[in-house]
Amino acid sequence: MEDGRLVQHHTGAPADENTGDAIYFGDAGWTDYTLSVDAEILSGAEGFLIPVCVADPENTVFWNLGGWGNTVSCLQTVTGGAKSGQVNGTVSNLRLNRGRTYHLEVQVSGDTVICRMDGRAVIRWTKREAGGLFANAGTTDQGDLILRVVNAADEPKDLDLALSGFDPAVWDTEAAVLTLAGDKPTIANSFLAPEAVVPEAAVMTIGADCICEIPAWSLTVIRIPARH
Repeated sequence: MEDGRLVQHHTGAPADENTGDAIYFGDAGWTDYTLSVDAEILSGAEGFLIPVCVADPENTVFWNLGGWGNTVSCLQTVTGGAKSGQVNGTVSNLRLNRGRTYHLEVQVSGDTVICRMDGRAVIRWTKREAGGLFANAGTTDQGDLILRVVNAADEPKDLDLALSGFDPAVWDTEAAVLTLAGDKPTIANSFLAPEAVVPEAAVMTIGADCICEIPAWSLTVIRIPARH
């Protein structure tokens, strides 16, 4: 604190590359509030990051003003410690000037975030939770049943398979299961880590009704072979 203002002096690489150098205050249980701040660029090549909807430092939403070399205003999210890119529908061109104080407001109302600069609304965004299971099913030319299941949540989900009309005389009761899952939604293979995420094979017993667990952040393919 200097003369009643919060001043950032550290201009090197932040301790947390996802959130930058940040402070947090208030209560993680807050759901409806408006955060107001008067902000000025003193140094550096970009602008400000304003975190809101903070469950903890690894799960938050922040308004990025003057990001990407002082060219963009947008929202970004941090989920499970993984930072998103620019959130669709929140991106606009923006260049901030030194020597000017900007009055910034972020209004949080449930899952809706509204960002205002000098009284003008520049972002209005409603968070869409992808917390359920998404699935489709079909058959191959050989008559095999194929089920594809995506779990976009950060926790495992139980899948209740109700195969109406399943006939063990037509289909095998042992299905092949192939699962691709990671511990973060942004996990990816690279030359340095070519097997950061790899498919895992398993088998499961199939009947007219059965339950299987679908891992968090995963794609699962279940193949039930036809009897020939």
